[in-house]
Amino acid sequence: GSLEKRCREDGYALFITSSGGSAEDDLELLRQLVTRGVDGVFLVVGDEFSDDRALREEVSHLPIPAVMVDRAIEGLECDKVMFDHEMGGYMATRYLIEQGHRRIACLVNARRSNTGRKRLAGYERALREVGLPIDARLEFESEYYIPSAYEASEAVLATDATAVFASSDNIALGLLKRLHEMGKSIPGDISVVSYDNSAADVLFEPALTAIEQDPGVLAEHAFGCMSKRLAGRGGRRAEEVVLEPALIVKGSVLDLTEYS
Repeated sequence: GSLEKRCREDGYALFITSSGGSAEDDLELLRQLVTRGVDGVFLVVGDEFSDDRALREEVSHLPIPAVMVDRAIEGLECDKVMFDHEMGGYMATRYLIEQGHRRIACLVNARRSNTGRKRLAGYERALREVGLPIDARLEFESEYYIPSAYEASEAVLATDATAVFASSDNIALGLLKRLHEMGKSIPGDISVVSYDNSAADVLFEPALTAIEQDPGVLAEHAFGCMSKRLAGRGGRRAEEVVLEPALIVKGSVLDLTEYS
């Protein structure tokens, strides 16, 4: 929505479509768009881990500008605009540490998502920075779907963790559903920091502390890269813009330092 609004303000039409999520689908859709005569392509790939040579070749030799947005295939030569997911994971975990938490679980999609891997790396960096151990028993895998997080949360809540870093709002929602069924409260029984800050505050009491990635800022920078290319002002080398997320403090974290 933010990207569409930005394009419309400058008189560009934005044709939005999506693939089936595989490298082959991305490639086919990309070729269709080029044959339709579009002036440029914003790419949000379905598979960040793709090592599909045909897709890489197609993007690298496009006759029109391409900007990868949010999720990027590393090593692919084109403009990229994304948030610093490692920094986001670090900021979330560091905040929990500053509130006195030492046993912090991480519920993350690291097997199928490069952004999830980066958020996990940030979580681990924050722990190492203050001398806390990296405990694999506190790292739990969940896909970015509420049912997946709900299933994984049973094991999370069986640990001695006093806090959880949930690496997306959907993952946090799955955790909250499990907590509700168990009669547990936030932050009384366990503290939670989420990611995205897209869960409506009116649905939760207390509202979730979260890492926020402003879609308007992302759209503005993505459009800036594209408009420079369309105007012939872009450099020969691809540009990579990495944006810093923000920590939005609300009411889902208990300050344990008050009890020490």
